[in-house]
Amino acid sequence: MLMHLPAPAPAPAPSSGDERQPPTRIPVRDWNRNNNNALRNFKGKEASLPVLGTRKEAWTQNTTHFLKELENYVLRNFKQPAPIARGIVELEDPNNFLSDELQTLTRCMEKLVTLAEATATETDVEKVKREADNADKLAAVKLYQSSQMAIFSKKMDVTTSNMTTLWGIIIGQCTKALVADIRAEHDYEDKAEAFDSIWLLKTIKRIVHRVTASSNDFHTAFCSIKNLYKFRQGNQRILQWDHQPSGTSKPGGC
Repeated sequence: MLMHLPAPAPAPAPSSGDERQPPTRIPVRDWNRNNNNALRNFKGKEASLPVLGTRKEAWTQNTTHFLKELENYVLRNFKQPAPIARGIVELEDPNNFLSDELQTLTRCMEKLVTLAEATATETDVEKVKREADNADKLAAVKLYQSSQMAIFSKKMDVTTSNMTTLWGIIIGQCTKALVADIRAEHDYEDKAEAFDSIWLLKTIKRIVHRVTASSNDFHTAFCSIKNLYKFRQGNQRILQWDHQPSGTSKPGGC
């Protein structure tokens, strides 16, 4: 005789308090919207250039992108922009590049003429003629050098003027908080008086990445190493965060 066993009762549904919801990922659009970015309402003096602020105001800043846009701006709007543009790319004083164009007397002679040298069989008449020819050549070279030095002097003046203009443009793209941090640098007064725009760019890069005049070098290195070893992707960490350009700083701290 076959016996029919009753079907097992269904398992009771878990209470609402025991339910576990899967982790939700914040969409990129909403994540950017929720980011406390104080630069959104800040307008720089040049609308075509990005703006910059402190790490506290916005940690998603790409200084590499700013330098590239600044280089393009200089190439479009500055007179004789080559030394300034190269200085921005390499973060070096543009005057160092101009020194390669300095037309010394030796360089001009190598470019233009070769002075005749005495020979063992040279007569007195030939010596007088050779010295006269060399004197004429040397006079022509000196005249050429004088004209080249005038051109070089104008280039130096234009570069100095461009550096002054560049200083104002860079400061105009910085928030008040960032300008305050720049002014707190111990050598600010000397650099501002000389309109050293390359120093200004280097300083901004440090401040944006949380390295200021009051930072402790050992503490900064410790925090960087600590953050590196603590790095891991969390449940709500979006992949786009890790794929940002190398010049973009990310949140965190020691």
